Amino acid sequence: FDFDHYEPLYFNENTNPLISIVIPFYNQHVLTYLCLKSIFSNTSNKFPYEIILVDDASELNNLFQDSLHGVKLIKNHSNLGFLKSSNKGATG
Repeated sequence: FDFDHYEPLYFNENTNPLISIVIPFYNQHVLTYLCLKSIFSNTSNKFPYEIILVDDASELNNLFQDSLHGVKLIKNHSNLGFLKSSNKGATG
């Protein structure tokens, strides 16, 4: 599987979302991007939502980060694990 292109994704920035989608990840930039692309392609503005990514101290990937717009990105300084990263994303 060769993946070297992150097409920009422009999510709407909702100031009052009804739904928060929290996605913790660790060094899985391609899978996380594909997850986000699926959300982007299969949702509408009928229900305002926000995307909160929690980077659990991954290696830096500027191409990934630069492709995401309207997404809140929280970066952990150390690896907290799935549960603590999920909770951190849920509390903002």
